[in-house]
Amino acid sequence: MHRYCNRNSPSLDKDQFFVSEYNGFKTAAELEVKPDFSSIKTQAVSKIGSFNAHIRVDDHSLLPMPISINLLELLEKINQGYRPNKHDKNAVLLLDEVIEQIITVANEKNTLFILKNDKRYKIVNEDD
Repeated sequence: MHRYCNRNSPSLDKDQFFVSEYNGFKTAAELEVKPDFSSIKTQAVSKIGSFNAHIRVDDHSLLPMPISINLLELLEKINQGYRPNKHDKNAVLLLDEVIEQIITVANEKNTLFILKNDKRYKIVNEDD
């Protein structure tokens, strides 16, 4: 997920996620993305050919993401450097939905990173 989200800004650190780009300036937020074990425990397996991935971003649980063998294969390829194309359209739509949820959480953060070329700025919203 991290590599796909940061495909337009591969120089970001492991816990930083690309949010947007304005006039050549890239914005990113620091997020803790991990499995949501409490949701996994309560979720029953309903399909044989796929499973739901439950992800927690900071303190927010994302909607379950259905993982099929095709999507799992695509995620593995992306981790190896593959760039999805028009033939991966259905799987990319699922990834985009999850990235959209991650960006929604990132937009609520009080700390934002602004990057341009080799310069990095950290902006913190203190006391509104």
